[in-house]
Amino acid sequence: MSAHNETQPAPLVYTVEQAAAVLGIGRNAVYEEIARGQLKSFTHGRRRRIAHADLVAFINALRKASDPVRSPPSLTARRNAANRAVRA
Repeated sequence: MSAHNETQPAPLVYTVEQAAAVLGIGRNAVYEEIARGQLKSFTHGRRRRIAHADLVAFINALRKASDPVRSPPSLTARRNAANRAVRA
C-alpha cells in the first residue's frame, strides 16, 4: 500500500490487509477486532472490506480509551482552594 498525501486521497474502503497495514497490526488482529464488534466491516461478494470512516472511528475509539482519566482533586487540593477563597 502506498503512502497517501495531498494529491492522493485515502481510499474509501480497505481490504483487511490494507487496514492491518494502516493500523500497524497483523491481519488476524483485524479479524479479531471485527469479530469483537470493535471494527465495523462489510462483505462485497466473498471479500471483507472496511470503510475509511469505520477505520477512522476505530482509531478514535482506541485513542479515547487510552486517554488518561483525570482523577478528582485530592482533599488537600480542595482544602487549599477553599482556604485561598476564604482569604480573598
